[in-house]
Amino acid sequence: LSVTTLAWALTNFASVIHPTDPSNLGIMRLVMFCVVLQNTAFFFFAKTFPSTVLTMRKRSAALYLTISLLVAVATLSPYLFTGLVISNGQSNPTPGPLIVFFVIHAAMSIIRAFLALFRKFRKSHGSERNQLRFILIGAVLNWVAVPLTNFVYTLVTKNTLFIKLGPIYTLLFAGVMGYAIIAQKLFDIRSIV
Repeated sequence: LSVTTLAWALTNFASVIHPTDPSNLGIMRLVMFCVVLQNTAFFFFAKTFPSTVLTMRKRSAALYLTISLLVAVATLSPYLFTGLVISNGQSNPTPGPLIVFFVIHAAMSIIRAFLALFRKFRKSHGSERNQLRFILIGAVLNWVAVPLTNFVYTLVTKNTLFIKLGPIYTLLFAGVMGYAIIAQKLFDIRSIV
C-alpha cells in the first residue's frame, strides 16, 4: 500500500511539472495505472487488517486480482485517455471508452474496502478499535478526497487545478497512519526495527 501510494504521488507530481507538454498524456495514463494498484492494495489491506491472513476466499481474491491487473493494463492504452486538450496553461485528458472500467473498478474497490473496515470497526474493542478509527480517518482523507478533487472535479470542470493538491492528501494519510503506528501500536514497530 505504501509503495503504490508513493508511486501515485510521484507520477501525479510528474504530471503537473510541465502541464502543456504533449508527453503528459502518457504520464496521466501512468498515474491512473498507479491508482488501480493503489486501490487494489487498499482493498487487500482492508480485507486483511488487523489479521495477517486475508479474510476472503482464494478464488475470490484471485478473480479480483486478475480483474485489477486487466484494468491496470487497460489504463496504459490509448483508450483510457484518447488525447489532451491544452488550454490556459493546463492539459486536460479526453476520456476514452475504457474510463468506464477504471471508474467501476475504483468505486467497487474503495466501497468494498470501506465496508470491510466499517464492519471490523463495529465488532472491535479496545486498542484494535482505536487503530481502526485512525485507519478510517486516514482512508477517508485519501480515498474520498482524492477521487472527488483529482478525478470527478477534473472530468466535470475540465480543470486540473486540484491535481497539485493530491500529494497533500497522501501526506495527511501518511501522518494519520504514522500516528496510528506509533501511538496506537498499529504494527509492532520494535519487531520491524
